[in-house]
Amino acid sequence: PLMVIVGLVAMVAGVEMYYPDAMRPALEVIGAEEGRRHVSGIYMLVFPQQTLFFADCTVNIDPDDETLAEIASATARFVWRLGIEPRVALLSFSNFGSCVDLFAPGSSITSAGIGSDTDARAMSGTSMAAPHVAGIAALQLASAPAAGPATVHAAVNDLATVGVVADTAGSPNRLAHSRAAVSEPAPPPVVSEPVTTAPEAPAAPSATAGKKAVSLVWTAPADGGSAITGYTVRVHRASDGAVVKVVSVGGTTTKANVGGLTGNVAYHGTVQATNAVGSSGWSAASNTVTARR
Repeated sequence: PLMVIVGLVAMVAGVEMYYPDAMRPALEVIGAEEGRRHVSGIYMLVFPQQTLFFADCTVNIDPDDETLAEIASATARFVWRLGIEPRVALLSFSNFGSCVDLFAPGSSITSAGIGSDTDARAMSGTSMAAPHVAGIAALQLASAPAAGPATVHAAVNDLATVGVVADTAGSPNRLAHSRAAVSEPAPPPVVSEPVTTAPEAPAAPSATAGKKAVSLVWTAPADGGSAITGYTVRVHRASDGAVVKVVSVGGTTTKANVGGLTGNVAYHGTVQATNAVGSSGWSAASNTVTARR
């Protein structure tokens, strides 16, 4: 009735109606005012002391200077026709003042579009900044599900980067940041490939004399990470150290009986271990024994 009294032609749509669907009938039935290049939306906030009109918060995205001027002019004319003396102030889309806790990125943010299920478009505004903060709060709740609103609020503020906003217009100089909202997963352990080497040299074997033979016994050395596959046994003539016999035994035994020697001659022995990588050095010489006749 008020709009009819003051001579306004208008249509009323529910506040939950999809904006394009709400505007389309109005544009088709009523149309834009003659001479206007753009249509714009107005929000009306009625307080006991004053009434505020916000335009354009919903229709025109990233307006240029000419469009802003046209919106301001149209809004002022609308306010004047309601019997209110208009005073125009141009504001950016950022909220500011003592009620603001922190800032968040809100300019040219890639968001979902309405063209398709995969459509995307870059948009600006507090509606783009708010999801950044909501996401940080969600991460905080993911790491601490029992946290209450006050705890989450304090955590979001504490995580913010301080002192990087150029002009806060009276707001706290904090920029939303998600660092440490959720602990970074520990890097996977570095698994080193096992390093295998040739066996260590066996300790000096123990020698026992036999009939024209010498028996040698030794302790298996460290295998270097690869199983010992065999041993080489040498028998030396004690008088000059010459090797007179060489025999091989399997890797699972640690003794050898070397026959075919000359009786009443002194001998000693040495041992070498072998695995898939290579052979060890030779052991120290065993004790000296004299083969029996």
